[in-house]
Amino acid sequence: MNLNEVRPSFTAFLIGSDSKALAPLAAVLESAGYQVVRFTELTAAFSEFSSNPPHFLFFNFSETGFRLNDVIPQVRLQLPETHIFVVAPATQRSEAAQLLDFGVYDVLFQPLSERELIAAVDRAAERDYYMYAKEQESSAEKSADWYPHLLRLFKVGQGEEVIKIFVDSLSQVLGGLPVVHFRYLSNRRVLVATQSCGLDQKITKNLGVDLNIQSPDFRSSQLRDPNGMKVLSDMVKVMLGTEVFQFHSLNVLSDIQGLILVLGRKERLDQDPAIENGFIALEKSLALLEYEKRMHSASMKDLGTELLNRPHFIERASQEVSRARRLQAPVSLALVSLDQYSQIVETVGQEEAQTVLKMLARIFEKHSRANDILGRTGGDEFGLLLPHTHRDGALVKCERLRRIVESADFSKVIKAFPHLSISLGVSEYPSMAHDVDEMMGSADEALFEVRKVGNKTCLAHVPDNFEADFVIESRGS
Repeated sequence: MNLNEVRPSFTAFLIGSDSKALAPLAAVLESAGYQVVRFTELTAAFSEFSSNPPHFLFFNFSETGFRLNDVIPQVRLQLPETHIFVVAPATQRSEAAQLLDFGVYDVLFQPLSERELIAAVDRAAERDYYMYAKEQESSAEKSADWYPHLLRLFKVGQGEEVIKIFVDSLSQVLGGLPVVHFRYLSNRRVLVATQSCGLDQKITKNLGVDLNIQSPDFRSSQLRDPNGMKVLSDMVKVMLGTEVFQFHSLNVLSDIQGLILVLGRKERLDQDPAIENGFIALEKSLALLEYEKRMHSASMKDLGTELLNRPHFIERASQEVSRARRLQAPVSLALVSLDQYSQIVETVGQEEAQTVLKMLARIFEKHSRANDILGRTGGDEFGLLLPHTHRDGALVKCERLRRIVESADFSKVIKAFPHLSISLGVSEYPSMAHDVDEMMGSADEALFEVRKVGNKTCLAHVPDNFEADFVIESRGS
């Protein structure tokens, strides 16, 4: 094998809050031909893992922005096949070596020569390359029987039918091993068996697990490596009576939609290239069906919260302002921000944060009138448009929503943050703005101001020398 030819196919992520600390390593790796990406924030790195998992990860032992003892286990959970390197001063040899117990592949001690660095990474690259070549060779025969089944996945129009074909064909390819599909109901945090092959239906009829009850510290991201979850192992051992099994997660459009369980198999399913290609085909087939289902709503709605997306929310707001101008009636706008959004992302991840936003969207819908218009206007920001509502009435409405959220118990959704709060910025047409752009801008300024203290409702300032299109007496909603 010529390493000079294969190095460009390997990617290394360098993660450190001090951009200068790992810069020399990046230069050496790039000069050798490796693809290098640098991150100064953990959130950005973790969000990239799902779409672009690296082959190698580098950390600095002297990192001060986060604790390696906390971060490395999270990385191992999400990227079990990635090689983790830690660069440490030779004077801290014994302390740094302890990280090997956390799943670190190698600890490199400074001062480190360019040759030593490249040799260490090359060893990991060679290991991966030869393992992949061996797997490809051993799976070639299996692939010939597998691929005709996979083609059928794209010829049916229902998700459950696709799953059934896959479960049956996977069992056949694996020599008759029992296979079970579990659907993941994210809003309830429950796994429910829906399809199986090789097992009595009476056994799988009530097979499943309530993760809220059985795993209080559960996070959705854990399902990306289900084989490491004790609650799932216990379920299989107790309800199916075996200790030999493997799980594989189904990731469709960046969301975990379910798990595939194979009984009687010791080797990880993703270590067989033919089987892994089958899962890729399954996920693509399900994604195409999901795209078709969402095609209309996706152009108008935010997929994470199912509210209007920003462009269509602003379009509806513009229509309401035009109507208000004709009817000489007020229309108010509130921009709402989740105060703890950044902390949630940093603590438990993006998927949990999206679950919280979806729950907030349902709360807003439940406590809104039929003609109120809701949208997601930013990462952690919502827009509430209140037709025929003066700013006084809007403030009352917003304060009510703020207190509802503040008093709600979110512990079943996100245990680390049982109590959440929101901040709101309010504006109104015609007394504070002439059009939608001005109304959005003034509400955003009010929200910016209130974010400094958090958990408040703030009314926008009326611009100096402002002349309203028409005057309306103050009154409630």
